Amino acid sequence: MKAKASHAVLMPDNLDFKVAAPLLCAGLTVYRAQKVSGAKPGDQVGIFGVGGLGHLGIQIAKALGMKAVRVDVNEEKMKLAK
Repeated sequence: MKAKASHAVLMPDNLDFKVAAPLLCAGLTVYRAQKVSGAKPGDQVGIFGVGGLGHLGIQIAKALGMKAVRVDVNEEKMKLAK
């Protein structure tokens, strides 16, 4: 497989592709969105929908030092996001 270096991620040899796949697919989607947004540590970012992508978005925002403001119509998902 060929890919531009800017669109590829070097993976450790001991990381199982099956384990990494969800993070690389969904995780990189929300990580990239947060990086290109210009948000910096300490900034608030809005996460709309606390499903699979939103849940990862909250965790990544926190890891990047941002405050995730969560929005969802499902109260159970909001409790999980807390």
